[in-house]
Amino acid sequence: MQALTQAAPAAPVELETLPVPEVLPGTAVVKILAANVSPNSRKVQSGAIKLPLPPHPYTLSAAAVGRIHAVAPDATTLQAGQLVYIDHHFVGRDEPSVSILQGYMGTPTPPGIRLGNAWKQGGTMAEYARPPLESIYPLDESLLVEKLGYSFAELVTLNDTCTVAAGLLELLEIQPGDSVIIAPGTGRFGGTAVQTALAFGPHVIAAGRNEEKLAFLASTFKDTGRLSTVNLSGDVATDTEALKQAAGGVGARAGADAYFDWSPPQAAASTHIASCIGALGFGGRVALMGAIFGNVQVPYAAVVLKNLRIQGKFMFERKHALQVIKMVETGVLKLGKVATGSFNVHSFKLSDYERATITAEENSGWGNVIVVEP
Repeated sequence: MQALTQAAPAAPVELETLPVPEVLPGTAVVKILAANVSPNSRKVQSGAIKLPLPPHPYTLSAAAVGRIHAVAPDATTLQAGQLVYIDHHFVGRDEPSVSILQGYMGTPTPPGIRLGNAWKQGGTMAEYARPPLESIYPLDESLLVEKLGYSFAELVTLNDTCTVAAGLLELLEIQPGDSVIIAPGTGRFGGTAVQTALAFGPHVIAAGRNEEKLAFLASTFKDTGRLSTVNLSGDVATDTEALKQAAGGVGARAGADAYFDWSPPQAAASTHIASCIGALGFGGRVALMGAIFGNVQVPYAAVVLKNLRIQGKFMFERKHALQVIKMVETGVLKLGKVATGSFNVHSFKLSDYERATITAEENSGWGNVIVVEP
């Protein structure tokens, strides 16, 4: 089979011919139909973004959709031929605080390196992958593909949806009628957070600096009647007041109930974090799930005086994915073109991986998915 590998940090990504992985206890071998390409893939693999990498050499990996090729004897329900979603966030079976993003990001501790070594082969940027059973999720193909019309590439976006759902459900405890600020609200994860949050019933305030993208969100979800947009100016006081006005409420209940942050690496010096926290009402909740690797300024007094709660989370757990899949299968939550009517799928072969990473960088906003379809 063909597979994308990297031999050393910052080394070129190579297309190699490798044996099809053998099924081992606790795993399945999956024929890959579509694998996600992150907007940051090229920068991570070149070393431009300084993430801890998996032990080299390794097979590249990402969230993917595939078809079961073979299952281990200890699999209880998975069957050959079954359509599945694969999560590449692998957690230590004996210690859940240790985790990796297989074939993308490691953990620079002895337990993390052991976990990375155990899974450095068998990634999804290949014709066949070998994920652990607990990272495989069955999908109802007759419903999702044949009836609802989803493509395999669109189903890859389950990864982003499951990730934001974990923050909405677990960290922010979003309830119908709440008001939640999502910022930046027009990027890949921010836009997905807007889309997913609306399915849970709150009033959503999408904040950002791109008027055109904010207008697209507003137009796409206008029928919900629960989406407001705020074009951020960069002035903390001005933006705080605009966000408060959008959130509504009177007296002690003025301001938003929650703030969901999806800041990219380059946003460490942005003013929007202070503005969004300042726009929260008493007892507000803050969820940080973005990718800032430096320090940020927080309005300390506001956090104390308003009894705010700030919490972070990395990725999602199985319970979140199972709930999201049920919501998609029942039509409560929509993905891709079923949700927007104008979803852009950019598909590449393994041999065109470099072009896929460039396309991902150029189309990093919500409404796009870039995949490798081996």
